[in-house]
Amino acid sequence: MLIWPSSAIISLFENKLLTDDRIPVVKFLDGKIGLLLPSLGFWLQLAILLIAQSLMAVFFAVFIFKFVIPKRGTNQALLLGLGVVLPTTLMFPFEAIKCLGIRARNRVMMMSLTSQPTLLSFRIFEAIFGTSPAGVESSLRNYCIYHATTLECTIDEQTKRPMKVAKGDVYMKIRSTLISLFLLIALLSGTMPSFAPFDVRVPAHTLDHYFSDLFHLGHLANNYISAGTVIL
Repeated sequence: MLIWPSSAIISLFENKLLTDDRIPVVKFLDGKIGLLLPSLGFWLQLAILLIAQSLMAVFFAVFIFKFVIPKRGTNQALLLGLGVVLPTTLMFPFEAIKCLGIRARNRVMMMSLTSQPTLLSFRIFEAIFGTSPAGVESSLRNYCIYHATTLECTIDEQTKRPMKVAKGDVYMKIRSTLISLFLLIALLSGTMPSFAPFDVRVPAHTLDHYFSDLFHLGHLANNYISAGTVIL
């Protein structure tokens, strides 16, 4: 019997990733600067969460396609969509955090759990009110692909199937993404977490502050410089 979440999956989340215990593989400047390899545990956990959300999206896509779309314009569609699918979708991140023991300090993991529930919230309204993109409701296969992917797919008007991306475009996108990733890693490694050229009233990365502290000139200047550097 398949039980979610299984003990094998839960065991992969035993490492809460609250401390960075990696050892530099290469050191420079008498050990002041080191090169760390990516954390395998982090990427494995992130991949599991993303795959689980895609599977959840496919499940809801089948349900919506079979029971909501055929009843569009009726109270039954509103009841199933807004009374069953939408609340269940919004509950998923909280249940996953509780079952897997994800800590509040692990913001990346928690943010990753919001992608599909957010998209599904909008797509259930599309299904209820008939505003889905052209072609996605032409078949169950297309509708599952539409729900499972974060980026919206384009349906060919003649074949009624998702349009394929040219291999050259895929290679160019992978290349540009990897270049941006390495540049961002180098940038954040050199400026974070202590990058704050202007004095602030409270330490960075803390929630122990007043709302007015967010508008302190030093705090705003530090954030603008960080954001501008990332954009460059």
